[in-house]
Amino acid sequence: MVQFGINPSAPSHPVSRLAAERQTARRQPGVRVKLEFLEESSDGPTILLTGSDPNEAARLRKEFRELSEWPTRRLSLHELPFIEAVNQCEVTASSGSRDVGVKQKSEAPSFDWILKQLTWSNVEGLLEPFCVQGSGTKFQFLNPSFGPEVIFSTTGKW
Repeated sequence: MVQFGINPSAPSHPVSRLAAERQTARRQPGVRVKLEFLEESSDGPTILLTGSDPNEAARLRKEFRELSEWPTRRLSLHELPFIEAVNQCEVTASSGSRDVGVKQKSEAPSFDWILKQLTWSNVEGLLEPFCVQGSGTKFQFLNPSFGPEVIFSTTGKW
């Protein structure tokens, strides 16, 4: 049996671990994923995530995976250390008992994005192609439910 060293001061609870990772990531400069709301696009109101770095796509994918695994998890995309919110765009993602989709809060551009755990698992899988280096414009629609479209794009185009 292989035994790994245990650091007694390391956070063991997933939420504590995530907080520690985010704190570390805040100190590290790097490529960011832009989060912005486009009120008028060819597909109507759209929340656009733009990022060309596969590592950042993988980080976002990991966050969505955790939404699929933790039923009470709430994720403020705009507060993630690798996300740059454009024009104060705010998106809070969470797991719910049904797929509600994206709902705009009273203060624009602020949104709740609520999907079932299984649906978050599907959204997480949609980001897989962005986690490998590639070239050109790639994009994926991420919101399978109601409300504004949510699109991940490598160039901001789709």
